[in-house]
Formats: sequence, C-alpha cells, structure tokens
Amino acid sequence: MLNPEFVAAFMEAKARIRRMSFRYVSEPNPTRQALLEAYVCIVLQTPYNDFDTH
Repeated sequence: MLNPEFVAAFMEAKARIRRMSFRYVSEPNPTRQALLEAYVCIVLQTPYNDFDTH
C-alpha cells in the first residue's frame, strides 16, 4: 500500500467489485457440487477456470 499506482488500481478494483451483482446456487452434496462447477464452467466458457491443478 506504499505504492501510489498500486493503491489507485486496488481502489478501482474494489469499486468495480462493489458495482457487480451476483447470484449463487447452493449445492451441499460435494460430488454434485464438483459436477455442477465443471458443467457451469463449460457452459459459460469461463477463461480462468481450466481445472489445471498440476
């Protein structure tokens, strides 16, 4: 937080997040939760969730 450029970018990111709306689905079953996550990522073509954990 000592870098003014970082502080400006950080504050803008926080403001952008505050303006977002969101929805969620509750799935208590861990197996169905994992399958739902994979399905939603495929359908929505999410660029940052490629399940590459290696």
